[in-house]
Amino acid sequence: MDTGNIYALYQMGLLYQYEDLHDSSIYVLNRAIKIKTHGNMLVDYPQVTNELSKSSNKYDIESDEIIYRQGVNFYYKRNLELSKNYFDYCINNKYLLEKAYLYRGAISVELNDIKKACEDFLKAKDYGNVDAQNYIGKYCHWVMGDVSKEWVEAQYRTWYWYNRIID
Repeated sequence: MDTGNIYALYQMGLLYQYEDLHDSSIYVLNRAIKIKTHGNMLVDYPQVTNELSKSSNKYDIESDEIIYRQGVNFYYKRNLELSKNYFDYCINNKYLLEKAYLYRGAISVELNDIKKACEDFLKAKDYGNVDAQNYIGKYCHWVMGDVSKEWVEAQYRTWYWYNRIID
């Protein structure tokens, strides 16, 4: 494998992640991050071809995607603080907000910060993550001061019946 090919490293990292080999995925994706790091910055190479671009640019993977994947890896490795940092990065860069907020909410639940978790679950839902409603129904009706228990239960019932009809 070409150790300088970000695309190949990313694909290998995905394969390891899908096989639940998170240590291997972390290692390979860290190599990709190292290649993309110049000074203190992650650099994405334009995939548009012009006279200044290299042919290898068309195989670049966005830094945000690699960071997101690392967040997922560390989440499943149970390194919740590091995983949270990766999802914070994604949120700050407005990358996959519907998923990043859901993961960060799940991390907050495990760290016993239910109020923060509910804020993230609601944001995930606002960004279109349909799975967020499950978490809202399970955790949030007890802690959300601005949302009544009845409202949360009504939202859950709507979600539940909607999904039953579709299935």
